[in-house]
Amino acid sequence: MKTTSTETDFIFSETFSRGDLTKWGASDFYDDKKAELVAALASGKPFDTGWGGCKKEICSSRVSFDGKTITCEVSVSDDFDTEGLGSVSIPAPATFDQVETALDQAACSADENRDDNADYTGFSIHAGDITDPWVETYIAQRSDMAGYMDCPPGDNYHQWGFQDETDEIPVDVRNDLENYIIRHQFDKDFAPYVSERWTVKRWDK
Repeated sequence: MKTTSTETDFIFSETFSRGDLTKWGASDFYDDKKAELVAALASGKPFDTGWGGCKKEICSSRVSFDGKTITCEVSVSDDFDTEGLGSVSIPAPATFDQVETALDQAACSADENRDDNADYTGFSIHAGDITDPWVETYIAQRSDMAGYMDCPPGDNYHQWGFQDETDEIPVDVRNDLENYIIRHQFDKDFAPYVSERWTVKRWDK
């Protein structure tokens, strides 16, 4: 939420808050938005961009300055509606490049926070090695999270376990893959596992 501005604050144009703030990530500003942020930084006045969305990612960015410290915040989500928040503060004055770097760091923190908040762990199953087609998906509920949900959060997956995207995997292979997933879901380094010609791989964090 935007803080209340005063007569001494830098005032962004009426069009600044329209549309997305960035393109490919938390710090990839559109040229017109970047120009105004550069002007705000150069002014030395307090400012607040408010939360602005990203065209290609499920994330929002915000940069604010209280007269002493510049705060760069990033909020992220995913297909399971799992939220994550990251914040990095830097002293003023600062260049746009420094703000850009701080936003990238905040985005990394937000991604880590989202992973910590996740109620699920996702796995892809390939018809061969991990370079072969992804033909089946397995969604495991994290057993270390409090409570139990009837189905995964979000609108993309309708049930826990196999998503039944293919009927080609033999029952004994499905059972073998599932047992491996259950035993190794929380391994720091999850090694892809092969059962006959089918390979299971945990989604990248």
